[in-house]
Amino acid sequence: MFKENIDCIDAGTEYCPCKLAESGECLLCSQLHGSTFCDCLNWKGICIYQEFYYNGNKAKEGRKTYNCVVEDRSLYDNEVLLIKFKAPHKLVIDLSKPGSFIFIRTEENIYFDVPISILDSNIDTNIISVMIEIRGVKTKQLLNIESGGEITIRGPYWNGVFGLKNIRKQKNNNILVIARGIGMAPMVPVIKKLVQNDNKVTVIVDKQPFNDVYVSEWLDKLNIVPQEMNLIEKGKLSPEAKVAIKSIIG
Repeated sequence: MFKENIDCIDAGTEYCPCKLAESGECLLCSQLHGSTFCDCLNWKGICIYQEFYYNGNKAKEGRKTYNCVVEDRSLYDNEVLLIKFKAPHKLVIDLSKPGSFIFIRTEENIYFDVPISILDSNIDTNIISVMIEIRGVKTKQLLNIESGGEITIRGPYWNGVFGLKNIRKQKNNNILVIARGIGMAPMVPVIKKLVQNDNKVTVIVDKQPFNDVYVSEWLDKLNIVPQEMNLIEKGKLSPEAKVAIKSIIG
């Protein structure tokens, strides 16, 4: 019988059980999903039902909101905004994992939360860096952020990249990473994790629709020299990219 592989990124963390447990819709715990027996779909090392019971049959406290001081702010070609801000040490640690993201806004725009992937989370300096493509009304509001000012963030969140299990288990392998446009930003924590696991990483980037590879600062620290090429042509993988990928994976 086919059984769907279901997972929850928050299971086993300080944010579990969540509001789904209160409504009888927990993704993993069979008893919190209305069953009368224990048959967890994906065991994470703790009993979610027990945590719910010990917490007074209530959900745990959700993500917190933080006001953070902006250490640096750069705008590249009026299209990409880089923000570096100081954050609490525990939050910096939580956001150092691949796939981490936060919701960000300015204090005067409380309804304009924007989900943004983490570019870098430095646990030595407690500085978090995010890179934002300026597109719509919400991201344009972030242009008002200045160095020395404050931004409001909510987090941490961890499921901004699919396939995290496969990324974490790669060790001593040859890895090809391909990214285009603003996808270069969430690519960096993934590469960092792969390098830490002694993988040999080859990177292909397509800077379009931008004018430059704005993450070079972080790639240099990882001793990564990316190959630049046009990856997409008429909505499909370009001939140039096909040849490059084929030659790399052999």
